[in-house]
Amino acid sequence: MKKFNLTITTDLQEESQVQHLAQQLAAILQSNCTFDLVKNQEIQINGTFLKDFDSISQAAELTDRICTPWTMTFLREDNEIELEFSLNTDVVFRESSFNTIQKAAFKTTS
Repeated sequence: MKKFNLTITTDLQEESQVQHLAQQLAAILQSNCTFDLVKNQEIQINGTFLKDFDSISQAAELTDRICTPWTMTFLREDNEIELEFSLNTDVVFRESSFNTIQKAAFKTTS
């Protein structure tokens, strides 16, 4: 079963706010997710794709639930992908509570 890892960096200062954001993100991804607060402003979410095929499309769809645009890198040797997000003027957040996200990295793993 293919898995993913999502690391989010936020500008939230209080742990309770970061915890709430992590819960919102895990709920929106709906993929058997667990999350950890790694540092003061960093969230680590680990999940499993619901389907064992077409992880590229699933990754694009999952990350688009949070915001857009993302930059994608295909790792041919491993048949994995990485999606990177960085806050800029062209960003569209899918929910207003996500506008505290500064950076994000989404990676698929086997």
